[in-house]
Amino acid sequence: MKEEAVSDVKEIKRNGISVRIRPTLKDGTTYFVADYCVHGQRKLVWRSSLAKTRDAANKAIDKITEGQWAQIVDWIVQHLFQTVPLMEGHRQAQERVSNPALVWLRSVALAVNESGELNQALTATDIFGLCDSADISVPGLRPDADEDKGKKIIGTIMAKLFREDETLEVDGFAVTREERYLNRDDACEGGGFKSKTYTVTKL
Repeated sequence: MKEEAVSDVKEIKRNGISVRIRPTLKDGTTYFVADYCVHGQRKLVWRSSLAKTRDAANKAIDKITEGQWAQIVDWIVQHLFQTVPLMEGHRQAQERVSNPALVWLRSVALAVNESGELNQALTATDIFGLCDSADISVPGLRPDADEDKGKKIIGTIMAKLFREDETLEVDGFAVTREERYLNRDDACEGGGFKSKTYTVTKL
């Protein structure tokens, strides 16, 4: 595809940001290009008309300005007010919304806090009972499922959640997985056994 630059370059300046708009010929058809830089990288936006290119240029300026202000406010809250970064937890919140298991884990952490069971090692069976009493739906578990099925599903969910880390943070809480040696309730069934436990603490 042959490209030929033509004259009549226009420039939009706003908030200290400059976007150059120039017409360009491609195969005999005139297009308009918005040419600007973001973080040292050159950006080119192609549109079929000057009006559409102006609109794209103004949107680009708005987006760049918004990012600049976010950086300024982030510096202020960290250095002047000595608080956490402005966007801290934002990515985690996005991940949680897109992951039903993380949404469920957040609900469990809140329920543990409300029930006064923070800093206590909870088994999958304990968590199933907590979900039942707090009316928390377990992803992939039928409402009429029994305790045995419930703890198995919860164990599967936890295995996926803690695949890479032994501690996950959700909305001001840390959930830590550990492997503990527990005693059986009925001594006739044998000695102790290894079990995964989950402890919720407040950050």
